[in-house]
Amino acid sequence: MRLTTNQKERIKGLLRRMGSRQKELSAQMGYASGNLSEFLNETKDKGVEPETWRSLVESLDKIAAARPRLVLSDPSIQADLDDIRRWADSGAGKPGAVHLYPPRGALPLGAVNYVARRCDDEIAGIVRRGGPVILQGGISTGRSSWLIRLQEAARATGATVVTFDEALLSRINGDDPIGGFVAHLGTALELPVLSEIATHHGDHRTIAREVIGAVRQASLTAPLYVLVDETDSWPGNQPHRRMIEFVTQMQLELAGGWGQRHAHPISIASALTPSEWSAMIGSKLHAQSTVVKLGFLEASEVRDLARHYGLSNSVADDTRAFSGGHPSHTQTILWACHRGSTVTDAVARAQDLDEEDGWLGVSTRLTANLQRVSADQGIDMRQMLKKFVAGFGPTATGPTLSPGETTLLKSLGMLDGPARNPVTSLFFLSAAQAWLDEVEI
Repeated sequence: MRLTTNQKERIKGLLRRMGSRQKELSAQMGYASGNLSEFLNETKDKGVEPETWRSLVESLDKIAAARPRLVLSDPSIQADLDDIRRWADSGAGKPGAVHLYPPRGALPLGAVNYVARRCDDEIAGIVRRGGPVILQGGISTGRSSWLIRLQEAARATGATVVTFDEALLSRINGDDPIGGFVAHLGTALELPVLSEIATHHGDHRTIAREVIGAVRQASLTAPLYVLVDETDSWPGNQPHRRMIEFVTQMQLELAGGWGQRHAHPISIASALTPSEWSAMIGSKLHAQSTVVKLGFLEASEVRDLARHYGLSNSVADDTRAFSGGHPSHTQTILWACHRGSTVTDAVARAQDLDEEDGWLGVSTRLTANLQRVSADQGIDMRQMLKKFVAGFGPTATGPTLSPGETTLLKSLGMLDGPARNPVTSLFFLSAAQAWLDEVEI
């Protein structure tokens, strides 16, 4: 049994949405964690025996069964489980009919619910020249999907691609995330010198310089792309900050060598939120990087996505009027309409934070993120949400948010556009008001 890159990503995305890790799946299966990682590694072509595959599917079912409320709140989990169970019958890894997949964080590229965006135009140039890439966007604005597009485009040219996604980053030692990162990179590139560097205990600048120097001196036989997504996978602020500083320092070292000629281009792409990006504006890294900005979907992009679902422009426009073009919310509503709902009913469920379509779960995760990030940045969450509701409510006169509050809300994917006239999804208005009502009681 062998899986395609998209199918491997499908399984790993399912685990993420269930709040699980490959380690738990391995324990359920009684299968060596290293062997499972090899099987699900996008860069490897490792297969498993039929009985091992059956055990994997059964274990995914058990993990889901232990989370009944989560499965109920996120219908895409059960939809994925059903599809994965059918892979063995149809022959995983073989080309077949295109299926409509339910919305989720990182979409498989073969799915018809991926909508091309203007920011995709940057990919061809990046694949051609390499160098540092900064992907700037809030949570749920499509960072993971864009990186998957870059990954596939790079691999199509024969490039070597090493990806650090949420599942992998969360397994790296929180006490030494930089060492874990470098060790994994050394294993992926079969470059022992990186494994040695991983044991060093210098500052992040020194280690970054050593890593880039070692990669430049290696006998690369193809272009190299290192893609880093979801650097905030670790709980707590310190590991997150250390990882951002290290990755951006590697990119800075790479930018400093743009004048050097290499047989093959080297690229490091990282996904950063506006909070993390603001400090880099005007820096050398900013000047010498390819900056790709991700925001909400434009009207034409929402219509394009609706057509993929077999829906009309009218449905698309009504959806965007509520979602503001927020990528995840737009997709969730269109998916509900594809399954037979009306826009009015789908929007009502979102405003009521209903369990159906997973809106209650999204609201719960949003509140947790708001509490964590606002506490980290010393911002009064209650006052910020009061201003947010007043600025976008029925009698709104425009938001009066401070620059710090605006940046925080953009980082969480709650705002898009210019600071003086931003747009939002009206779902956030309902979620914010519900939280304020709860704390006022």
